[in-house]
Amino acid sequence: MRIVTSAEMREVESLCAATKKLSEEQMAETAGYRVALEVDHLDPQFPPVILCGPGNNGADGLIAAFYLSSEFGHDVEVVLAADPEKLRPLGKKAYRRLAETDVRIFTPGSKSYDRRLDHLYSGEVIVDALLGAGQKGPARGEVAMVMDALGGHEMTVVLDVPTGIDSDTGEVLGSHPQPFLTLCVGLPKRYLFTGEGRRYADNWKLVSIGIPDDVLVGGKHNLVGSDIDSLLPTRSALSHKRSSVVLSIAGSLQYPGAAALVASAALRMGAGMVVAAGPEEGLGAVRSRIIEAPLAFLPSMDGELTGDAALAVEPWMSQAHAVVIGPGIGRSKGAGDAVQALLQGDDDRNWVIDGDALFHIADRDLRVDKRGAVMTPHSGEAARLLCTSVESVDSDRFGAAAEMAKKFGQVVILKGFHSIVADPSGALDVIATGTPLLATAGTGDVLSGIVGSLLAQKLSPRSAAAIGGSIHGYLAEVNSVRLGKQTYGVLASELAEEIPVIVTLLRGGDLSPKCLQDLTPSFEEDGFDEENS
Repeated sequence: MRIVTSAEMREVESLCAATKKLSEEQMAETAGYRVALEVDHLDPQFPPVILCGPGNNGADGLIAAFYLSSEFGHDVEVVLAADPEKLRPLGKKAYRRLAETDVRIFTPGSKSYDRRLDHLYSGEVIVDALLGAGQKGPARGEVAMVMDALGGHEMTVVLDVPTGIDSDTGEVLGSHPQPFLTLCVGLPKRYLFTGEGRRYADNWKLVSIGIPDDVLVGGKHNLVGSDIDSLLPTRSALSHKRSSVVLSIAGSLQYPGAAALVASAALRMGAGMVVAAGPEEGLGAVRSRIIEAPLAFLPSMDGELTGDAALAVEPWMSQAHAVVIGPGIGRSKGAGDAVQALLQGDDDRNWVIDGDALFHIADRDLRVDKRGAVMTPHSGEAARLLCTSVESVDSDRFGAAAEMAKKFGQVVILKGFHSIVADPSGALDVIATGTPLLATAGTGDVLSGIVGSLLAQKLSPRSAAAIGGSIHGYLAEVNSVRLGKQTYGVLASELAEEIPVIVTLLRGGDLSPKCLQDLTPSFEEDGFDEENS
């Protein structure tokens, strides 16, 4: 599914109107109905309050108010931050229809309007339909006054884009709500995945407006996570344990769990065999917990690898289809020497480069001379690799991921909420799945094991990164639901154990990303009820 800028969304809507017989009015009616359905699903205890601006976002809000009243029986109130006569055509038509109902509409210039803004109660569900996509500066005039009155209201539902957030960059433009839920209309917008926009839209879902499937796909930036079951690797009847071998170079005296997490995840993702290589002091957890994995003790000093490890691991390297290097190996000179020796020179296998290996690449300004690799930095590691700050990376995650992929000539997973997969060609995939449950030690090692296993099973680096990242996110989503939407309390090792469950659910078509789980309305798929239009 495409991720769009505000300009690209306008192009999509124009294309639908010109070639798909889907008018702007039909899309607005569908959006309004779907938003009304989602608000009704929240079971509001007080009359919902819809804050509407002068543009098409406000028109969607007015239509939502109509359906909340006429279809779902809610007492609805509308605060219209504009002169009704100055609304755009869609908004003007929606306003006139709404004015013929019992819905209370507060307009500027009246005492009741001012009083309503002074009394926005904490228990009310308030819908922000003020500006939407395309806003380029701080709110002004009546919209600014409404935003000041809204403040930090805890039950705000955003229609498409929060007022005060740039829909393309995620930049904070001015006063903005603290959304309880964001309903993204038609296609996901870029702000959801970069800049401060991620912070203010951490609970979002897509609202379909009937855009045809052939228009939903094909963008340069795409949301991935659904329909990946057909891409999962399968084993032939002739498979054996050496058909897909992962070599893990991980762990140290200080981080003995890293090697065990990589090995566990890789085996459970389908690798026939995982060889755990590292200092003997760093492989104790593998020896006691992952008894299926052969151990390769490499030269070490003070619990970390030395430069001689690169030569010592060669016999095991020749057996591997994919190599995972870096989790927990440490930052000593010896570990750096080993990483430098191992990463120089091409070979016929794919690599996952994570953790401390990324530190040494940045520290020594190393190239990655591999046929195919997946680098898995978080924002801090990305900042070191790009010689910039974490703030710079987070302010433009699309740009940072693309720059790393181009600089190193490899696929990059920029980890974080909605991880971004960047290919050297310039293509970007955003992982639709995931929750804060992943914000705990060791989950990155699990991701490396998953991706390494997929590489060993002959997936391309980009496919392995996108599918591996999606499965990693599903592990969090399924456990969050099971724990009552809990955001902590599950260990990385426990997530790794459930990989086969996720794969089974995916193959059965029983999983889709939380943000794409649209409610099914009893609403005409061709747009809207002609009698009410």
